[in-house]
Amino acid sequence: MNKKRGIIKLVILIVIGILVLSYFRVDIRQIAESDLAQKNLGYVWGIVQYFWHNFLEQPAQWVWNRIVTDLIWSKLTLIK
Repeated sequence: MNKKRGIIKLVILIVIGILVLSYFRVDIRQIAESDLAQKNLGYVWGIVQYFWHNFLEQPAQWVWNRIVTDLIWSKLTLIK
C-alpha cells in the first residue's frame, strides 16, 4: 500500500513541478535540446555507464542468474 502512495506522490510532484515551470514560462523542451544540456546529460550518462560496468554489472548478473533464473524461473516453469 505504501508503494502505491509513493508512486502517486511522485507523479503529483512531477505534475506540480511542470506546472510551476510553466507558470514561470520555462520551456523544458528548449532546455533539454540545448547543447549545454546535451553535454551535461552525456557526461552523467558516462558516469552511470562507468558505475554500471565497474561496480553494478556483476552483482546484478549474479542476482539475475541465481535468484531470478534459478529460483523463480525454475519454479514458474514447473507450474505448467
